[in-house]
Amino acid sequence: NAPIATLSIPAAERIYSYAFYNTMIKTVEIPATLNTLTFEEEWIRENDFGDPDDRKGMMVPSLGAGAFTSIPTLESITVAAGNPVYFAEDGVLYARTPRGQYILKQYPANKSATEYRVKDNTVRIDEAAFYNVNRTKTRDYLSKVTFPYTLKEIGSAAFFMATDAKTSMVSEYVFEGVEAPILESLVDTQVAQYVGLGHLYPVDGVSVYDQGIFYSNFVKYVLFAVSPNFDWLTIYRPANGRGYDNFIWKLYFKNAVMTDLAMDDASRAFTVMVGELKTVETLASEWAAATDKLTFLREYSEKNVQPVRKAYNAITLADQRGLLQDVYKKLLAVEAFLREERGKLGDTITIVTVTATSPDKYVYYVGEEFDEKGITVEAVYSDNSVVPLERDQYTITGFHTPLELADNTIVITYGSFTVERGIQVMERPVETPPDEEPPEEEKKGCRSEQTGIYAAIAAALLGAAVCVTVAVKRRKDR
Repeated sequence: NAPIATLSIPAAERIYSYAFYNTMIKTVEIPATLNTLTFEEEWIRENDFGDPDDRKGMMVPSLGAGAFTSIPTLESITVAAGNPVYFAEDGVLYARTPRGQYILKQYPANKSATEYRVKDNTVRIDEAAFYNVNRTKTRDYLSKVTFPYTLKEIGSAAFFMATDAKTSMVSEYVFEGVEAPILESLVDTQVAQYVGLGHLYPVDGVSVYDQGIFYSNFVKYVLFAVSPNFDWLTIYRPANGRGYDNFIWKLYFKNAVMTDLAMDDASRAFTVMVGELKTVETLASEWAAATDKLTFLREYSEKNVQPVRKAYNAITLADQRGLLQDVYKKLLAVEAFLREERGKLGDTITIVTVTATSPDKYVYYVGEEFDEKGITVEAVYSDNSVVPLERDQYTITGFHTPLELADNTIVITYGSFTVERGIQVMERPVETPPDEEPPEEEKKGCRSEQTGIYAAIAAALLGAAVCVTVAVKRRKDR
């Protein structure tokens, strides 16, 4: 049972999924001949007379998922020189996609490391890429993996472990991306036919396999039929992350640590676009040397600046705009330079509209003061450039001070331009003393006076039962 020192397959053009699963190999060399990411596999269906009747084809990976997974002796993978698709970095196998991104194909199960950072620009962790890592390890155990913000998919069984030893499992997962990666699931109505697939759970004292959709991305299977407790797993993810709170992610990760706010893909793309803009100093120098100065300014605005402005305008989330403020200043400065210099040459750029964001707080009780926090007002010019307005440049009117029940609109005015934003004002609820029962007529209904503004809104959406529940809770909390 001694392991093969090095597995060399010098002429291979494709290797199928799980081809060397659970074998005994120390190192593997991927040949230069295995030089495509996928190939078309065809099936020919014959008719009742044995003649070809139909031809089907689909693209499948040239190097199948898990081809070298669960090999307890595998320490490293190498790739022959000149391979245009596959490459190894620190013994870990990657593939290049046609778009220049990466897929992590295989992490050697016996690689000596306690932590691993997946290569930047990786978009996918392939099926079974870390399957059974640490299972029978004689070297340092891998306990923490960090994923770049580019990661979009995690294949099924990527970190699956065929052991119950918690110390043998990767326990810390650090995600840098705002959007949670897609977790691939398995769908099989015949799970029970396959050894090791499915999830055993008791029904009337008999263990049976759950069939249908199940997930195996981290450590073990999770299904809708059972509620596992992986209390030793911890996820680290951005505080403004999206998708990490869905049902499947929360089945895996009971322990979550919030990290700093992070930019999403749109914000990162905008940052790159701003970095490619010329500085005001460079523009001024090139404009001074241009023969047709006005044409120079117009063309740079239309071809270079306006696409960046469009990209920023498409970013609407407050957390993302907050992260972009320093970068945004460069765009504003370039727009101002172009606008002013075109004006000096007689090509006047005028304001065409004014935009305003809604206030952070827009639901009030009668008698409260209006809070304008969160409102930002910008003047939009005919070249699509923007100027943020200072507070003393516009007025906010249209409501009483303090607020009255009839107030439902605020009016923001800058010169001849106005913008309206809605607010909601409601009667303040009648407080019931802790030792006093509410009137009988209030017990029967679901009124905002009894439960407060939030219960009233919830009741409108979800029905009267919600109001009763909230009313009871309010009395308990006092």
